[in-house]
Amino acid sequence: MRADKILGIELNEKFCQISYYEPEKHEPETLEVSVDNFQIPMILGELQDEWVYGKDAVQLASVEEKCTVSDLYTKAVKQEKVKIGGQVKDGVWLLAKYLQLALEQFENIERITFSVPKTDIDISKMLKGMGRFLGIPKENIAVQDFKESFCHYMFYQPKELWQYEAALFYCDRNEIRAYMLRKLKTVSGRGTYDIISKNYKNFISKREGLYYVRGTFTRYNLDFAEDVKHLLDQGFQNVSVEPVVTSPEYDYALRDEDIERILNEYDRLSDMYLERALKRSMKAPLPGPGPRAPAPSPFLENEWKNGAYNRLKEYRWENLSPQAHRCLRAAYWAMIDLLDHQIGRILDALEKSGQMKNTIVVFMSDHGEMLGDHGVYLKGPHFYECSVRVPLILSWRGKLKPAVKENALVELTDVAPTLLELAGLEVPEGMQGLSMRSWLTESSGADEFRDTVYSEYLNAMSWHTEPAAYVTMIRDDRYKLICHHGKGLGGELYDLLADPEELHNLWNEPKCGEIRFALLKTLCDRMAFACDPLPVRRSDF
Repeated sequence: MRADKILGIELNEKFCQISYYEPEKHEPETLEVSVDNFQIPMILGELQDEWVYGKDAVQLASVEEKCTVSDLYTKAVKQEKVKIGGQVKDGVWLLAKYLQLALEQFENIERITFSVPKTDIDISKMLKGMGRFLGIPKENIAVQDFKESFCHYMFYQPKELWQYEAALFYCDRNEIRAYMLRKLKTVSGRGTYDIISKNYKNFISKREGLYYVRGTFTRYNLDFAEDVKHLLDQGFQNVSVEPVVTSPEYDYALRDEDIERILNEYDRLSDMYLERALKRSMKAPLPGPGPRAPAPSPFLENEWKNGAYNRLKEYRWENLSPQAHRCLRAAYWAMIDLLDHQIGRILDALEKSGQMKNTIVVFMSDHGEMLGDHGVYLKGPHFYECSVRVPLILSWRGKLKPAVKENALVELTDVAPTLLELAGLEVPEGMQGLSMRSWLTESSGADEFRDTVYSEYLNAMSWHTEPAAYVTMIRDDRYKLICHHGKGLGGELYDLLADPEELHNLWNEPKCGEIRFALLKTLCDRMAFACDPLPVRRSDF
């Protein structure tokens, strides 16, 4: 006997296939009928009160055909009455008997999933009834059609496999059906996909340039909420399903009114903010300046030729019309407005729940957006202010100084030790950031917090080649130095006081030689001290 816990059973007119998961193994396996044969014939036989199934029933049929019955699944769905061995049996009873015999070798089955060509309320009810007949709790029985099974299989693949197209083919005597999981586009490092099949709507929709998941299949399983959570965890922006036909006795069927209400509100706000931003963008200046020789870095020059990330030609600055530039800027503004609205909802909830005084609120970002400035969109190995200077707002009512704007030089590494100290916790020795607690709670100290800030981009994206992007930056309260690491690559130097838009690269200016040398020395120091300090030294060597 097998001590398996989880089973999957695929049923069609002719065959049954059983997959199982053994707790001590990492991957499920499929039950073999014979060597490299996993298809169990859907045939049941009875002779002298002894029941047989599968290949044994096939052998019995060759001797005594009247003692066997085939097409069990079809007969069960149609609830046919079948004569076998002088007795009349119900098709549902015969399929249940077949499953009972097929699963005799398994014990302690906790969960089971039936996969069938198509589902409806009656089929789901019938199969769940069979699961309960086999002793499995109702809440641990799932029913899905082949499309859902395919979706589950693909969505739970490792992320690195999502970049490939895949197809599922289902064949029977009457038709061939193909279900295609097709990659549409990668947005912010995430793959978005489209399920295509005959009479089957797109699984991924695109609306106003915003990609989101919208399912179109019917579910009858309790675990749908977990599937939605999984898709959201993997980066899909919204998940919804079409309404399903249900009845009070099928309380496990998904009702998605709340999801639809949330999505409708999301769409309404998105449209409202985008419309407002488009009106503003028509009056705003175009991003600038665009590409102009000489390029201050080889990475910028490559993106001028090849588009954002050195590969997205649709974001090549010179390929975009003035209207396109304005629309891209408007979309970014609209996202900021929408985010501001949602943050306001969070703060309102903290107020209403009485938790504002117990909550440290931090608003920050990992990087900025080029948004067309300097002839580049998105992000990359660029250290212009629009990319590396990001907002940082901290609030803790009654504990931090209220409504104070500081001009301190701060790194993102400083956030974690600050939060730990504010929470009264010890900062681990391996942390390299500095805590801001003292000048966030006291009247002064921000101006002396840091002399410089340091940033690095070390081959973070594979598309930056010839040369590969190894770039570091040091910035003080006036100058910014950027070093392009590699033979003969040079660098950038900007006087942020005289040239806040960073249009004049002073790297090769003789009069700036001493400034460049001093900043390069400071950069080397910061690079050295950025080495991992762990493990903590415990001995002399």
